[in-house]
Amino acid sequence: MCTALLGPIALAAFLAYPLQVMRSAVRGDRSTRENWLRAGFRVIDKFSEMLGQLKFLTLRWLGRKSKLIEYKSTLTLRQHCDFCISYKNS
Repeated sequence: MCTALLGPIALAAFLAYPLQVMRSAVRGDRSTRENWLRAGFRVIDKFSEMLGQLKFLTLRWLGRKSKLIEYKSTLTLRQHCDFCISYKNS
C-alpha cells in the first residue's frame, strides 16, 4: 500500500519544480530568455535555502549555536547609492 502511494507522491513532487519554473517565467516582466533564466535560478536557490534551514534546525535540536555571518562593505551608503543609480542608468 505504501509503495503504491509513494509513486504518485514522488511523481507529483518531481513535477512541482518544473511547473514552478514555468509559472514564474510566464509571470515575469522581462525578456523571455531572462524570465526563464531568473525562474530557473530562483527554483534552484530554494534548495540552498532549505539546506540552510535544515542546518539551523539540526544545530538547534543538538543544542548548538549557529555561527553569525557578517557581510561588511567598504562602500559608504552614499557611494553605494551612487553606484546603484549609475548602474541603472547604463
